[in-house]
Amino acid sequence: MSTSRSSPSLRKRQLTPDVLDEKTSLLASVSSARAKSTVGARHLLALVSLSISAFFIFRTSFATREASHAYALCSPDGNNIYTVDDVTPRVQCLVVHDGKFVDIGSLGQ
Repeated sequence: MSTSRSSPSLRKRQLTPDVLDEKTSLLASVSSARAKSTVGARHLLALVSLSISAFFIFRTSFATREASHAYALCSPDGNNIYTVDDVTPRVQCLVVHDGKFVDIGSLGQ
């Protein structure tokens, strides 16, 4: 067993300046690649977060537009809107003002 310790093939390889330079350059290239991928990932993360923020800002700005205070809802196929009124159970159009029904009728009226 003592002969195997002194065997040249089992001895630790001594680091020569050439081997040290090779390892240093390899470590530097790995560090550089990691730094580049980190910067790229940060840019991608910033781009995605800005895109999502812009989406929600524009979505809420268009969704919060107030509807007109008065508008009419009409059925294009005749009297197809059902009401709870016994006198006129079906109408073609409803007029809405400030969220309340104010009139009923047809397109001809």
